[in-house]
Amino acid sequence: RALQADGVVPAGAAALDLGTGSGILAIAAATLGASKVIAVDRDDDALANAGDNIARNGVASIVHLRHMDVRAIDAPVCGLVTANLTGSFFVQYAEQLSRCVRPGGRFVAGGLTTLEEPDVREAFAPALSPVARGVEDGWVALTLRRESAGATAPGRHR
Repeated sequence: RALQADGVVPAGAAALDLGTGSGILAIAAATLGASKVIAVDRDDDALANAGDNIARNGVASIVHLRHMDVRAIDAPVCGLVTANLTGSFFVQYAEQLSRCVRPGGRFVAGGLTTLEEPDVREAFAPALSPVARGVEDGWVALTLRRESAGATAPGRHR
């Protein structure tokens, strides 16, 4: 649902799906307007499953799979980054994950609990600021945004 909000998937932008698993977030980004999606996972079975799902959904020309450990991410800076991981993972790797988001871009973090949310928000600050939040059965999806180049964050003056 977080990806369906206006402006989350910039039309024609590149996207990155970290820990793609079944590929559902990569497929959603592609069908919602991303021009290229790089979907990464370290698990061969997950990549095989994602590949099947990507082909089944007709987005194989847009979604490209990479075998990569998210903890050692070497990926391009994108307008949209998605990850459905854990709150503790987000806290530990927030700095590396934040670097994948271009100025003005969004990071959609899912897979964290309401108890983990404050720590996740703090870990991503000040690089990424929350702009939206969804909760379902105690699970949270946060949409975070990197300020545009040259923009001043709210409450800050240049």
